[in-house]
Amino acid sequence: HPRGGNPLSLLQGQAWKFTFWPEIGPEGMSFYELSFRQIPPELCDEICRTLPIGKAYFIFLVWGERLFGNVGIILPPDRELEDTQVVESFLRQASIAIARRQTEDRLHRSERRLQEVLDASPIPTALVQADGRCTLLNRAFTERFGYTLSDIPTGTEWFECAFPDPGYQEGAIAAWKANLADPGAVRSRTLLVRCKDGAEKTVRFSSISLSDG
Repeated sequence: HPRGGNPLSLLQGQAWKFTFWPEIGPEGMSFYELSFRQIPPELCDEICRTLPIGKAYFIFLVWGERLFGNVGIILPPDRELEDTQVVESFLRQASIAIARRQTEDRLHRSERRLQEVLDASPIPTALVQADGRCTLLNRAFTERFGYTLSDIPTGTEWFECAFPDPGYQEGAIAAWKANLADPGAVRSRTLLVRCKDGAEKTVRFSSISLSDG
């Protein structure tokens, strides 16, 4: 590949043709070599003699800086790969789909690890999105206050349940908003919380706003 170039850019969205019949093409690669030498050479020879293998097209599944694999299309000597651009376009879309699926899998694993880490903590912890949705309550939170995500799916339900007195609730909301005004800073306030079983507890809250809200 060109000096300083990205070898993956040479593979993306391009069909590479290899011929085996009537003789090995100018690429100089046999069916055995194209199988990454994972199939015994005598078996490769038998396959080529038994099956009408004349040529093979390989298209690599590349997206971004990653190689996900390749697709091989084997044809007899008298056939050519038709609609190459359509096939290449379809496989580029497949590459994007695989990349997206792997990204989603990594995100799910990361979320599970975060949940496990927080569940191991004795400190009640809640994660609230910028739009007000509660997306995570650790085990200690539910044990301490009795509320689950189904009870307080958003911050609105949390304030209504935890601070039923309208006047006190207004002050709690104002304190919450003030805490979130400075991303990265930890602010602490003490509030009286109504638990799910009706008990009241004096709680010291430490809130922090992440960089993405």
